[in-house]
Amino acid sequence: MNNLYSVISQEKNETDLITVIAFNPQHSIFTDHFPGNPIVPGVVLMQLVRELFEQKTSQKLELTECAEAKFLHTIIPQRHEPVRVIIQETNNLQLKSEIWLEEKLCFKMKGTYKQSVHVL
Repeated sequence: MNNLYSVISQEKNETDLITVIAFNPQHSIFTDHFPGNPIVPGVVLMQLVRELFEQKTSQKLELTECAEAKFLHTIIPQRHEPVRVIIQETNNLQLKSEIWLEEKLCFKMKGTYKQSVHVL
């Protein structure tokens, strides 16, 4: 996502990936979403989960099913500290993910992915 965020730390095991990231409040995406009151768009959170899951699996992936996506708390990059992204692979290319801002759950998602056939 072109310098939208930076990884501060990352821990992984066979099933879980926990990544702490900081959003770049100067990124151009925040100019339009929303002018004067920038927040991280929900679709960016979904893309972030996919990118981190791709790192975990060492594969290019496509989301094939989103069983749940809940946006529970806005993330304001100018005001907020880094967020914690937790990805738990529950089955072959299926995951549960959560994004936390301190003790507030901001986003949660259950998804199924498949290996992408598209070359970028």
